[in-house]
Amino acid sequence: MKWLYQQRGITLTLALMLVGLPALHPTLRAQSPNSENTLAQTPVPFVPPQLPDRGAPSGRRKGAASRPSGCPSIKDKPLIALVPDKEPGLTVAESPTFWFHVPSLPESARSAEFILQDSSGSDIYKTRFTLPETSGIIKVNLPSLQPISLKIGETYRWYFKIYCQPENTNLYFWVDGQIERVPENAYPANSIWYDLLTNLAEQRRAAPENANLRDEWTNLLKEVGLGELVQEPFLPCCTPER
Repeated sequence: MKWLYQQRGITLTLALMLVGLPALHPTLRAQSPNSENTLAQTPVPFVPPQLPDRGAPSGRRKGAASRPSGCPSIKDKPLIALVPDKEPGLTVAESPTFWFHVPSLPESARSAEFILQDSSGSDIYKTRFTLPETSGIIKVNLPSLQPISLKIGETYRWYFKIYCQPENTNLYFWVDGQIERVPENAYPANSIWYDLLTNLAEQRRAAPENANLRDEWTNLLKEVGLGELVQEPFLPCCTPER
């Protein structure tokens, strides 16, 4: 009997101690994927990595026309690459995902092309596809069949073009940039732009009504000067043309 009272005393003492503890930190709570209280499991804000000085950035993240007179005028937001303002963006993935905002264009000007080149300027992947009718954000994945595997420590250049007249490859809107694959843990997780963006974008697509994810997305884009895109929808795209 004495032993039983001791056990009850310990239980009561623990209960009283727990009552006085603060609530668990939100990130430690179990949440369902669509819960309004779910926090993005993404290490934002973005912190630009400390990279060696390689001269002035050479990428273009806001689209321009090769010959403005031959391309349709864009009434809404232009072609924009979702990349940081300082290049190259980093990834730890062998086959990363690329994200772009595409404008609304007439049917005759919706043929797009994505090109990936290695450090020597040789094409290692090229694909064409048809863009959606409306403006919004699309993603371009490297192929799962015959996968393209980026090498650690190598910097690659990519190009994204929208042909104004499919039969004339000299007329197009375009953006371009660089991506470098780095070893895991070589940089803080919130400095790995492509993986940071893709992780949060996929969460937003899966739970578009989640307020916390919406706030995280808004903050991330504003941090890199892309606040104009926070309300843009995600569009289904893109199937490579055969």
